[in-house]
Amino acid sequence: DDPLSVYSDNISNYYDASLGANSKSHIGNQAVFIDFSIGIKQALSQQTISNLIKIISGNLQGDQLDWWGMGKDFGGIGPIAYEKNRDFFNKVTTLASYNDKLAPIEEALKKITTLKNDALLITDFEEYTLDGKEHKSPFAAQFFTKWIEDGNSITIFYSKFPDGNGGKNLYFVIFSYGVINDSSLLSKFKTAIKGRENELGGLENFEISTNPYSVSNNYGGKEKTGLTLDSDVENQSALDIGDKDGALLFYQNGFTTEEKSRPFEAFEFGQNLNELYEFYFKGKRRFAKKLNLDASNNIPFMLKNIKVQVTDVTADYTNYIKSLEAKNNVPELENDEGNNKVWTKKDSENPIILECYEKNTKNLKKEYQYKYTQGESVSEIFDFESKIFLDRMTNSPSEVELVTTFHKNFVGKYSANEQVILRLDYLIESTDGNYATKIDSFKWDSVIDKKSKNESLKESIQITLNKVKPKGLLYSYFLKLEPNK
Repeated sequence: DDPLSVYSDNISNYYDASLGANSKSHIGNQAVFIDFSIGIKQALSQQTISNLIKIISGNLQGDQLDWWGMGKDFGGIGPIAYEKNRDFFNKVTTLASYNDKLAPIEEALKKITTLKNDALLITDFEEYTLDGKEHKSPFAAQFFTKWIEDGNSITIFYSKFPDGNGGKNLYFVIFSYGVINDSSLLSKFKTAIKGRENELGGLENFEISTNPYSVSNNYGGKEKTGLTLDSDVENQSALDIGDKDGALLFYQNGFTTEEKSRPFEAFEFGQNLNELYEFYFKGKRRFAKKLNLDASNNIPFMLKNIKVQVTDVTADYTNYIKSLEAKNNVPELENDEGNNKVWTKKDSENPIILECYEKNTKNLKKEYQYKYTQGESVSEIFDFESKIFLDRMTNSPSEVELVTTFHKNFVGKYSANEQVILRLDYLIESTDGNYATKIDSFKWDSVIDKKSKNESLKESIQITLNKVKPKGLLYSYFLKLEPNK
């Protein structure tokens, strides 16, 4: 079959595959690492922090979550052993449990950043050598940077407590692996503390992510779109699903899919791009609206500019479908007379297997192992209303409408001799650093040298932010179009 004929059945999975989502599967359990050094005892003496530890230990339990202790009693880093949940709760909420002189924070970071799942690290980030020297180097930077560069994110919650030396913070560092959803540790943490803010005092947070912004839509129903026809078009429902004109054959809104929300929309039009432009959009040149960007999460980076990129992904989508079809035809092996592994007689006559697999193996040929390849760039097709964007960014950054337009140079002369799939992506183009008001929350007065500051964590965060500034994808439209007549 023609790969484009199964567009409606596969475009959602193709979107995931193009992001590499399939390779970001979680392995093992989520984990919590807790520092049992004596410094944490001081933190737990602060009622608000004690409340938070009780909330976390009471809510974050179960077979899908591993708790690790950091300190001498755990051999450096080891599982917190307990028979009953109440024993565990008492262990992590009792001041007497926190008596170790040293906790291996760097080793914990090393372990966390090799995991393929979420983790929470609870510590004051005071790291010492075995002979009692204070670490002031930015030892966390390499681990933070690696985690973020691998497509993950870090959220640091922190709460202040008196230590007799100018005050410090206890840090609750959540390492989120891949895309954050309802089952993520960050979501569980937020759910646990929701409605209990009064018990937690001034709990603050700081996020490090390559994409801290979100885009959403709400058109009023599964088959409603943001397409904006010219007001003088006689049939205003011409681009509705099921309309007699047959201009829109299929539509999928990624935000209304049952299994999970995705920031994309897919259209299949019964016309070519030039016809759509001529019949429905030529007057105002607006293609779609009611797409809302939330850019209010502006610490540590403030969004400055975005851009629209259009690519022809027809060939890449075709490769994806071919790879999918090949994976649905995995050959079976049997022993021949010489006891060699060979395909069964039936599979040795299957044209898909003959084409896609290395002979007498289950190994896909390289050309059928799908890996996303960015399509050919198509210039001067679409753009966005920059004036509206800039106005909303200034006045209402949590509600920035993205209005998609035809490019000012587009005149309805797009050339396509066959069916085509165009991908329109909204991308982060540039940001400005915006963390000066919070960065000093990650330093403290040195315990050993009373006249100096320990800026190890602060410098680690600054190094990370300099290397992993926000970039990448905000939202996507897919347009399957007919060839020119």
